[in-house]
Amino acid sequence: MSTPTDYTPLHAVPTASEPKSTRPKFVLYKGRKSRPQTIASALRTLAMNLKVGAREAESLRLVGEQFRRYEIGREMLYGAQDMQTGGVGLKKALTDIDLIPRQAAQLIGASTTPQTLVENIAEAARVVENSESVKKRLLTQLIQPGFMVALCLVVLFVAARYVVPGTLSIYRDMNVEVPATVNYLLLAADIATWVSGAAIVAFILLGLFWITIGRRSRKFTTAVDRLVMKTPAIGPILRNSVTGRAFWLLSTNLKSGIREPEALSLAGQGSGSRALARDAQLHAERMLTDAKKLNDFPKETRVLPEASGHLFAASPSTPELVEMLRELAPLHEAEAKAQLEVFSRTIDPVINLTVYLGAGILVLAILAPTYMVLPQLQHLNGF
Repeated sequence: MSTPTDYTPLHAVPTASEPKSTRPKFVLYKGRKSRPQTIASALRTLAMNLKVGAREAESLRLVGEQFRRYEIGREMLYGAQDMQTGGVGLKKALTDIDLIPRQAAQLIGASTTPQTLVENIAEAARVVENSESVKKRLLTQLIQPGFMVALCLVVLFVAARYVVPGTLSIYRDMNVEVPATVNYLLLAADIATWVSGAAIVAFILLGLFWITIGRRSRKFTTAVDRLVMKTPAIGPILRNSVTGRAFWLLSTNLKSGIREPEALSLAGQGSGSRALARDAQLHAERMLTDAKKLNDFPKETRVLPEASGHLFAASPSTPELVEMLRELAPLHEAEAKAQLEVFSRTIDPVINLTVYLGAGILVLAILAPTYMVLPQLQHLNGF
């Protein structure tokens, strides 16, 4: 069996027989940028209008008018026009909107009846709203520590390369003997220069590699994703967040009637983890070619927590698996948020202590030679 080169959905939403959209291909101004919260709010409003019995095209038009200032609102207005003049259905009109994430569009496209379409639109709103929320908050929490570490490395390099040797030159200028302690300090400065300089060069090269090659290589990004999942403190947060999203998406897909291989593949894509997406894609293909079962998936991936993986594998039927996943998903999401709060409260004091300690050592390295030379100066002056 060939290895896939991309995480391409096994289930395609649009079909060739459906009418084509009449959306303009070039628009000078499409409206304000639609953030995930805005898109989720528009979908949720549409689902509520449909639930109270409003006609599909009219509901889409009303929501489009309500969100007209945003890109999503204008796209919905185009969709309503397609429905009224081009004979396009609501499902086609929504899946034609590129702003809606793929996993949410796949969920809407899997609807088989008007009732399930309304339910799936509401579920799609939740998919968009919760997309990578914990992961984004974690990245935000790491920006300040990363900046402080980079700044400390630069300051350490400058101090060890120029400031400390310049301070020690006072011994040579005064023609006095250099104490052994100061020689040790000079040696430490040389070591710090090489270490901090090497770290700075390594970070620059890694950044250049990521920008030019790394982020475009799926093997590299997947390997990095697996490595991060094993990182202390950060790894458990991501594992719980990814598992919660994957379980919820998988249960929603199965409940909507999507076939098990497609449901698993879509859940992996929407989990926010390239490693889990890769494992889910491969297992979905094995389900089609090698008659693998959905329950075997926990054995094929190391991303899922062990306890939840055992419960997944032990589910005797698909309906029971759906119910179990529905119960586990919010538990993992809540655990991820709780771990993130603990991490947020811990990382700031640690970074502050590191910065203060580094500043103290730097000040001591600069002032110590000055105080050490005073006794020799007093001796030379006859005090």
